[in-house]
Amino acid sequence: MVYNYGEAKKTPRWVLLTAIGVGCLILGGITAGVISVVSALPAVIDTGNELIGPNPLETGTPQSPLAVAPLDCENQCFTDDVVAATIVPQSRLDELGLTKVTEEWGDYDPSNAAWEYPYLKSEWQRLGSETDSCFFTLPPFPLAAELDTAPAEGDFVEFTGTSTSDDEFSYFTQSVRIFPTSAQAVEHMSALNGLIADCTYYAFDPAVEDWRATISPAPALPVPDSVAAVGWREANALGRYYAFDLQYANFVVRTVVSTVDVISEAQYRALVEELAVHIAQLELPQGLT
Repeated sequence: MVYNYGEAKKTPRWVLLTAIGVGCLILGGITAGVISVVSALPAVIDTGNELIGPNPLETGTPQSPLAVAPLDCENQCFTDDVVAATIVPQSRLDELGLTKVTEEWGDYDPSNAAWEYPYLKSEWQRLGSETDSCFFTLPPFPLAAELDTAPAEGDFVEFTGTSTSDDEFSYFTQSVRIFPTSAQAVEHMSALNGLIADCTYYAFDPAVEDWRATISPAPALPVPDSVAAVGWREANALGRYYAFDLQYANFVVRTVVSTVDVISEAQYRALVEELAVHIAQLELPQGLT
């Protein structure tokens, strides 16, 4: 089946939030919602050596964070006109049982990483994790900043939607970050790859949020030569959390799935592979590189 990802053209929409303070409102809603969904996952049965619940993780060696044949741009790069073309169709999510749309593209104004960072930092500190090297796991958008290093300005971020299962124990969320140049997008991928390598386990203060997870790099994902892919998995007795960043030219798309024993990693990876093939077909404005 061929899915309609939408045209690379931004459609008119109502602005639901004012620009003043929208950064805190966006992450206050989306990040808090994401964490609350994770902490609300039902307990599974752990009988000694046998875990009855989440699907096992895929195995394999991680890939390079760099595209084999990258599409470079410095002046004529993708802008917000490309956002619609990066959104996974709801019909595709329906196939995974993620039929309940809770956030849509347009529910929040565009933001940027520097604007979101202060809230994220305070939220991480509130959650009480002692493993600051795993700070990158918190943002629901492509961010590879260390806890005490604020990201540079110049990019913009769009939150493009969240869908959940009917019982809200599994969810999918997606965002896109558009950098001024492809070199900065490539730098993000390399930085994220390094951060994933330095994070193996983290936990929140159980008095705040009960989440403890083992982190591992995602195995290599078959993607077109012009696309780079970096991902990680979080394994917990409550379920699984999968995240992948796909980089093409000057933009990076993050797709996240958190689930109990409903959506397997293989199913999630197939969705991300389809998205990678789709974005690799997009052309820079005026066909310039």
